[in-house]
Amino acid sequence: AVHLARAAGAQVIATASPRNHALLQELGATPVAYGPGLLDRVRQAAPTGVDAAVDAAGTDEALDVSLAVVDDPGRIASIAASESRSIEEVTDDFLATRQPTGRFIATEGVGAMAVFLCSPAAQDITGAALPIDGGWSIA
Repeated sequence: AVHLARAAGAQVIATASPRNHALLQELGATPVAYGPGLLDRVRQAAPTGVDAAVDAAGTDEALDVSLAVVDDPGRIASIAASESRSIEEVTDDFLATRQPTGRFIATEGVGAMAVFLCSPAAQDITGAALPIDGGWSIA
């Protein structure tokens, strides 16, 4: 993922244990050690802010830091498995404060839109962006 983001021109800040920092630097990422103080280290590495986050760890720390540094939670991709909070608790917390529709977008909703767009009923829809974002774009 680092090399794809870098190829797209993104600055990548990657959390890892110090033993993996050299590899991350070779890939073009700015390595940041996870653990206590992560939020401060991420803010130091990205003083102008963070546009998006990919959380492949799913720990409380990773999710909390992602939510703290990314202005639009719709730009956070997380596996959302948590050490001390269940997926239901993480979901409820997120929905209570940030999601305009009060629910996450299910894959079935995305699939239904794709099926519709491939159907004759959508023959006149061309060149349009149809956000399936739970209301982020209008909130």
